[in-house]
Amino acid sequence: TPMTDFTVNDYSGAGRASGPIAFVGYSIEAGPDDYATYPPLEESKDLLAGKIALVVRFEPMTDEGRSRWIEEGWSFAASLTTKLHAAAGRGAAGIILVSPANADDPRAGEISDAEGSQSFGGSLDIPVVMLTPEAADRLVRAADAHGRSLLDLQKLADESGSVIDLPSATARIAAGLEQRPVLTDNVGAVLAGKGDLADQYIIVGAHYDHVGYGQFGSLFGESRVHPGADDNASGTSGLLLVADLLVKDYAALPEDAAARSVLFLCFSAEEMGLVGSRHFVNNPSVAVDKSALMLNMDMIGRLRDDHLEVGGIGTGEGLEAFCRPFFDASALTISPSSVGDGRSDHASFHSVGIPALFFFTGLHEDYHQPGDVAWKINREGA
Repeated sequence: TPMTDFTVNDYSGAGRASGPIAFVGYSIEAGPDDYATYPPLEESKDLLAGKIALVVRFEPMTDEGRSRWIEEGWSFAASLTTKLHAAAGRGAAGIILVSPANADDPRAGEISDAEGSQSFGGSLDIPVVMLTPEAADRLVRAADAHGRSLLDLQKLADESGSVIDLPSATARIAAGLEQRPVLTDNVGAVLAGKGDLADQYIIVGAHYDHVGYGQFGSLFGESRVHPGADDNASGTSGLLLVADLLVKDYAALPEDAAARSVLFLCFSAEEMGLVGSRHFVNNPSVAVDKSALMLNMDMIGRLRDDHLEVGGIGTGEGLEAFCRPFFDASALTISPSSVGDGRSDHASFHSVGIPALFFFTGLHEDYHQPGDVAWKINREGA
């Protein structure tokens, strides 16, 4: 019965799917102690082809329903985004998600509806439904050749990852969705350059959106205010401070100076899949061949042990050598990487050939959760 036994999940695409059922447990690609549900993707991209994947929420649990991997809450392995994409990436025709009743979590046993919500990074192309534990248990008992229960299979997944085919029944899923766009804006400003370099641009960027009440990308689906102090009020604040400093510096330049113009950009819809920055590079107000460098600040508010990550030093010819004296003079311990994480706005610029640096003080336990609050920001570090 819809809304009683099952709902269409916010990760769902519209469409129909049918096929045999495969229990994939927690659908984790890589966890601690070599835990993995699947072989590496290159060896298993068709593992679930034509099948309906039955996915359990959270991660391997103790008898008390708590994580086996961290002391409080759940690790990043419990992210719905990575779980569902792992199953879809191996050819699943559809997904059935169940939130186990024995989990020590307020969301245990719930079925969350897609109405008014949006998955982090956008929906999948296949139908995704949530079943109650009771309905999922009936399904498993009917489909398993040995008559095992949902809990029986879950306990196997608690110990090790594997895919268990359930050959005695098939599932049919049909999901219809109507999507209404939510409109938002990027915000920009230009500091005019001088002389022969004025028609070239440096772009300084940061995204100013976050996930609101959680329906736009809470890591674990919590429906509470997510303040986003580090992600990304820290980067937005950094952009405003850089703008203030550069305006003063440019005002002090001699009249015959040559200086590039600076485009300051605050992006929206980053949390939904870099939508704002991708829109900009596809509809640029500054030509790509006039854009010398992009600097992106995303989560710069939790500096620990003076350690800063700077990605993208390999995205432009000579960029690593150019950066090195600044790194050496900074008094910070800087870990450079050639490209950097592809999940923030610099990736949109790199994709069209603009060199891009990414400044980042690292992930933490409050990432995409309600605990990302202002008092935890290291203001001096930022």
